[in-house]
Amino acid sequence: MEKIKNNFQIDHSANMTPAQPRVFPLPGTTYYKMLYDPKSKKQFYTGFKVFNAITVPFYRLGILPLLGFGKLVLLLTTRGRKSRKMRYTPIGYFRYEGQLYLISGWGKEANWYKNMLAFPEDVHVQVGFHRFDAKVESVQDPDELRQIMKWLILHHTTGMEANAMGWDPKRDNVETADFSGMFE
Repeated sequence: MEKIKNNFQIDHSANMTPAQPRVFPLPGTTYYKMLYDPKSKKQFYTGFKVFNAITVPFYRLGILPLLGFGKLVLLLTTRGRKSRKMRYTPIGYFRYEGQLYLISGWGKEANWYKNMLAFPEDVHVQVGFHRFDAKVESVQDPDELRQIMKWLILHHTTGMEANAMGWDPKRDNVETADFSGMFE
């Protein structure tokens, strides 16, 4: 801003270059807290344990798929890497280029993720009423992760999900956004 006579100010912000791309998730957002804040992480984990305890039996019995829940959440079955017991986890998913993708709210620290890597031959999926064995593939390539996130933001993310990571469609550009903070 420049001062001129009569104490008026001229705002040059309209002539400024666009804001730098932001790194997602943004600090203070729900998803950021789930990944980086130990207190929030513990609260979410406790809440999800209760949610899972209720959801798993209803999903397995076919009640939740009957209500259309399978369009949003699948039931993942993995072998526990320590206990060797079968573990059931309801988890949100999306389809991209004919494949199912899961995103961990706890990053690589999620137990189901570690279990899948420990016993990739013991991964089973139920989507709605359809059950099948799954082939596990962890996406690590930064360019592939970026392409998936770009598609997710443009085609699959609801306003609530976008807010959870701090996405602002009026400010942020999917072509230049930095999603690296979501995959550490």
